[in-house]
Parts: sequence; C-alpha cells; structure tokens
Amino acid sequence: MNRDFYIYLGSIVMLCLLVWAAPGQSASHTLDVKELPAGLVADCQQQAPEGATAPCSSAAAFASRRLGNTPAGELFLVSHTECAEGDHCKAWLVEKTAAGVESLLAIPGRFELHGQDGPYPSVMTRSEISEANVVYQHYQWGDTRYQKTENRVVYRVDGVECGTAPQCKHAAEEALQANRQDEAVKIWQTVFGVAWI
Repeated sequence: MNRDFYIYLGSIVMLCLLVWAAPGQSASHTLDVKELPAGLVADCQQQAPEGATAPCSSAAAFASRRLGNTPAGELFLVSHTECAEGDHCKAWLVEKTAAGVESLLAIPGRFELHGQDGPYPSVMTRSEISEANVVYQHYQWGDTRYQKTENRVVYRVDGVECGTAPQCKHAAEEALQANRQDEAVKIWQTVFGVAWI
C-alpha cells in the first residue's frame, strides 16, 4: 500500500504541474541567456552601451521580465542590464515556446508598452533623429508578427514638441494671435525654414 500511495501522490503532482504549466509554457517562468536566439545576442553586442562590462554572451548582460502568456508560450521583455534610462539601447520582445525562443520585435531607444488587446502588447517607440525632430513609431501584433502601424515625425522647438508640421503651423498662428512673435518666428524657422513672418 505504501508504494501505491507514492505512485498515486506522484501522479497527482505531475498532473498539477502539467495543468499549471500549460502547453508550450515552462513552470519556472524564467528565460536563460543560453535560450536566446544567436541573432539577438549579436544585435546586443552591437548595441551594448559604451563601456559595458558584461559581454552579451553572459547571463549578467541580460535582464528579462515576464510579461505574460501567449497562445504558444510566454512573452518576455529582454534588455541589456547596463542600459540606463535615456540610453539609446535596444530591448527585445521574445516569445518562449516549447520549440524555443523567438525574437518578435527589436525595440530601439525609448519605448512604452501599451495595453494588450490580446496576448501581445502594442509598442510605441520614440527616437530623436535631430535636435528639432523626433520620430514616433507604433507597432501592433498582426496575425503572426509585429507590424508598424504608424510612423510620425514631430518637430521640437526650444526643447518642446509642437507636433507635426500642420500642428506646429497652428501653434505658430496661435502664438502670433497672442502677441508672442518671438515664439512664432522660432516655430517657423525650425519647422519651415522661414526666418520671417
């Protein structure tokens, strides 16, 4: 009877583990550097912050955060541990399945993850391309991959974003109506290359 009891108990534990770790998911909810795709590790090496002490091939180079479940496994956000806020480092959204780990999206620079309308969040990136221009790109999950759904260039005048060219034109007109000619001229100079009104 003692042997039967342990077999019965072991079967229940195994069944609980199988139910808890749904198909394609691990019970540990972790991501090991050895599981990362070679392309991601190579990309990390090229994007590592200047003076980084941890090579991208070591576990110390990566930080991963589990975001949740996907239909096939689990979603993780992976980044270089030595990237500080404001660095132009990449992060990666990766999916861990029973078949392995796949990089779904390389995210350049600053980004925000937005609410999920399913298992995959939408991603908004922000990249400064010059002192006067910032590019916002929006990515959403399609049927099988992330797709860019928006690419918007906005203008910045004296460190403040005024928006797209039509939005900045409107801001300049409002500044003129409020007798803020200097502000209007700066907007026209920066956005339209015109030094007069």
